[in-house]
Amino acid sequence: RAERRDIRYLYQGILQIGVAFYQLRRLNHHGTVYLLTRGPRYLAPFAPRCQRVDVQALLDDAAAALREVERLGPTRLAEFDRSLVPKVRLV
Repeated sequence: RAERRDIRYLYQGILQIGVAFYQLRRLNHHGTVYLLTRGPRYLAPFAPRCQRVDVQALLDDAAAALREVERLGPTRLAEFDRSLVPKVRLV
């Protein structure tokens, strides 16, 4: 809350995508889908790059992860390929 400028939404989006994978580890399908949907909404205005963060790559990776989570559904979430976890890339 200390950050009052709009850049806080960049941080919030990155954080929500990260927390989505905490939810995935807990096998919480709803929480994972919710955060992988909500986080990118915060990031989209900052694409393609902001503060040296490759925002577009993070958005693309989060979308791919969301597709896989939705494909697996709640009963097969443990089968998620961890190589699909997005990474924040600096440019």
